[in-house]
Amino acid sequence: MSQALRQSNIFAGEEWTVLYKAFTNIDFTSYDPPTIQAALQTYLRTNYPESFNDWIASSEYVAIIDVLSWLAGSLSFRVDINARENFLETASARESILRLASFCLIVLDAAILAVDS
Repeated sequence: MSQALRQSNIFAGEEWTVLYKAFTNIDFTSYDPPTIQAALQTYLRTNYPESFNDWIASSEYVAIIDVLSWLAGSLSFRVDINARENFLETASARESILRLASFCLIVLDAAILAVDS
């Protein structure tokens, strides 16, 4: 199956302009679960006002949005921690610092114990 046919089947009723517009309306600066939840709700209210208008707290869709925002917040926290370990200025784990030093061709030998004679 060709790539163009596969992509046209995936986005059967969508044009690229609709998808591009949808991504420009997403707030990618949300990191904590309440902010992610507000961004998801704003996105749904903006793009699907007729088909998604049940905002009662006991609704199963609101529960799914809660779980999704918690999961996205946890993932963004983990990604942020892992990204910090890839820079020498912000790395805190010993293994990360040694790995980054080895990229700069710095070889650290094991410590040599002092011997009293």
